[in-house]
Amino acid sequence: MKGIKSMRTSETMNLRDSSVCPTCNGTGWINAEKVLVNGIWYENIVKPCPACNGGLEERTETMKKVSNIPSVFYNSDLKNFDWSIYKDEYGKTIDMRGRELLINNFIAEYKEWKKEGYGLYIFSETKGSGKTFLASCICNELMKRYAIRTKFVSAVNLLNIAQSGDKESYDEYKKDPIKLLCNCELLVIDDIGQKKGGYDWMNDLLFRIVDERMTQKLVTIFTSNIVIDRLSLDERITERINKMSHPVSLPEFNVRHIESNNNKAEFLKRIGLVKVVKNEAV
Repeated sequence: MKGIKSMRTSETMNLRDSSVCPTCNGTGWINAEKVLVNGIWYENIVKPCPACNGGLEERTETMKKVSNIPSVFYNSDLKNFDWSIYKDEYGKTIDMRGRELLINNFIAEYKEWKKEGYGLYIFSETKGSGKTFLASCICNELMKRYAIRTKFVSAVNLLNIAQSGDKESYDEYKKDPIKLLCNCELLVIDDIGQKKGGYDWMNDLLFRIVDERMTQKLVTIFTSNIVIDRLSLDERITERINKMSHPVSLPEFNVRHIESNNNKAEFLKRIGLVKVVKNEAV
């Protein structure tokens, strides 16, 4: 499976040649004859490459490739997340300013959240409400700003990930892929709490992950269709999730349905059929 292969890819993988900054050749540094520092001129030194921000862009791209963020959201960040799209049952725009402020603070003050080991629990009972999209946007923002090593996994794939380990490998993470999820700086567990069978193994794996991450104060983002206290999981797990994450509720509104209709409308407009479709719809 593609997801499993990605989990077994080295986090130090090399960039493709097309991704390497042509200005510094991927080093992140360029030669500078003279540089003024605190009123003193220094000669024959190097300085961060202005084209790739000292290699940050390339390091971020490398991290994104091994993060397992869903490909459809690979290049999305918070500028792509439309908080105004949510409507109530009467079609009135829902006030999302409090939630937007919280997410923006999580990004801007990430180092403070990290000190406490606090993450987010993004939930909504409605499928397609933007939970996975929001989590992906947050991850991309954090990788771009802070070069954070991130892993994005679906809860139902945890068993496959655990079984993908190579017991003969000398690499501890290839030998035990779950260990990487326990130790990576930022982890997203998507769709936690879904009943797909194998209740015992799910509890065992999740407890190991959340317990180790809570102990190390590592930031974790969860998404779910279920509020924390109604998760069909071992109480030890839900207690830890509650302790290590701040709840973020999204409205019961199907964003995916709206976006699908908009995308189809744009396509029909592009091929010149928008008038025909509108007439038929009427």
